[in-house]
Amino acid sequence: MAVTEFRFLKRHYDMLSAQVLKNHPNETGGFLGGKEGAIQLVLPVFNQVVENKQARFGIQSEDIHRAHELCAKYGMKYYGMYHNHPSGVNRPSFQDMNHVQRYLFILTLNHRNVLKITAYRAAGRQPIPVPVVVVASMGVEPSARSDQPTGVYEELDYLNNQLHGLRTQSLQYPRYDADDRSSGTTFNTLA
Repeated sequence: MAVTEFRFLKRHYDMLSAQVLKNHPNETGGFLGGKEGAIQLVLPVFNQVVENKQARFGIQSEDIHRAHELCAKYGMKYYGMYHNHPSGVNRPSFQDMNHVQRYLFILTLNHRNVLKITAYRAAGRQPIPVPVVVVASMGVEPSARSDQPTGVYEELDYLNNQLHGLRTQSLQYPRYDADDRSSGTTFNTLA
């Protein structure tokens, strides 16, 4: 059954807006997943294009597999890829429509750098617009939902923090005390 409306939490909207603003004027993107049109997974990925990042967004097949695996692991539907168009054109390009995705999300900034998310359902090579709304909450806290595993948000936060760390070159790794024999680590800096 086709989604009739996509709902983004304000925090996901803010995350996407920050990603687009930080990478502007280059293209950036990632993957979205969720349930019944409610976006619950935002998985940013690095633009793999070597040249002309201002006009193209490229991904690896491993990125697509990772997005599908995360969605399946947590009982979500994989909705598709999102990426920005620095030009401000919110319609899918010919190249966008050549990718086999059920849905496509185009992110654009207006003249005040306010993000607009435009969603399309791919019907053959015809993009069909799907309304997008941004909401403060989905009505029920995700951790209180019985059908939602509690570990998904912790895992996604960890992955998003690691991606952010890669971008800012400030990765956060756990620190071990080399003298703590009870920690179960064999970490030792002595030669």
